[in-house]
Amino acid sequence: MNLDPNIVAAMFFRHNDTNEIDIEATKWGWVYSDRLSYSVQPNAYQSSITYDSPYQYATNVTYMFDWDPTYVHFTAKLSNGTVISDWNCTDRTSIPHVEGGVAMQMWLMNHLAPKNGKNAEMVLSDFSYIPS
Repeated sequence: MNLDPNIVAAMFFRHNDTNEIDIEATKWGWVYSDRLSYSVQPNAYQSSITYDSPYQYATNVTYMFDWDPTYVHFTAKLSNGTVISDWNCTDRTSIPHVEGGVAMQMWLMNHLAPKNGKNAEMVLSDFSYIPS
């Protein structure tokens, strides 16, 4: 979460632009905001939520999601096990029923350079994909 306000770090399971599940860590351009944004499509982000995190400078955060035909569950935990965000979507009309792949990326908010003038880095210490 210790990201420059113009950086968005995202993890998502994606079929195409209208069938995906996203977790995004970002300040959305605001210096004093730390957010986790969760969304499930195809309902064009109607099921998304934004969560303001009090864990602004947390490191070693684990982000997870489970995708099943009947629910989507997102969790973010600190290394000591403290859950900093937890969310479920059970609206079956919002949950994509398609095959896809996992992707991770970083991008610039509105194509703006980082406010701090530094390069951004995301370090992944572990990743697993367990198909159901």
